[in-house]
Amino acid sequence: MRNVVLALAIAGSVTSIASARPLYVKDLNLNGDNGAFAYVDQQIADDFMLAADASVSQATWYGNFISSGDPFNTGAQFTFAVRFYNDTGSGPALTAFSEQVVVATLSDTGLSQENDAIYHFAANLNPVGLSGGVKYYLNIEEIDSTTPKPSFRWNNGANDIDDNVMYFTQGASGWNQSGEPRTGCAFTLDVPAPSAALVGLAGVVAVGRRRR
Repeated sequence: MRNVVLALAIAGSVTSIASARPLYVKDLNLNGDNGAFAYVDQQIADDFMLAADASVSQATWYGNFISSGDPFNTGAQFTFAVRFYNDTGSGPALTAFSEQVVVATLSDTGLSQENDAIYHFAANLNPVGLSGGVKYYLNIEEIDSTTPKPSFRWNNGANDIDDNVMYFTQGASGWNQSGEPRTGCAFTLDVPAPSAALVGLAGVVAVGRRRR
């Protein structure tokens, strides 16, 4: 019985730590330039690297729309494609190793730049396993049928140590590094939700009981 209690105590500690801080954060950078547009024929991918192996199940990002529906209210939802790419050494691979269509919930930050509101988007993902110390690229494309195209602009994020904002033009042979003075794109990659972690912990406790 003592082993089971100990397992629960440790599990609770792990859950708190895991849910306390995102795996990766590139903060919003209000530098006077609202960011680059992402449309069908111009995709944007920004690099990132995790400190350790992890499974990403949530993503958030900042952006805004050029749309007749703007301004939008907190709680509005839009459809996005979220893609992860391996790094080839000179940019993202041509094909994403993970691609998901997600529904992102919008929150109004109360901030604005260049007379455009800045929105925060949050979406749950099917878990994507990533290795620590490995460079990847994240691409976010707004594909909602209710907004005219092009419409979505991904707000700028703070530079990281090795920041590569890449662009892909439809019909081109691959990704190209932006020649514009861009910083990174603002986004966060999160750990699994606490409830999911607790489900896994039940298995740990069960193993402890069987070993008795």
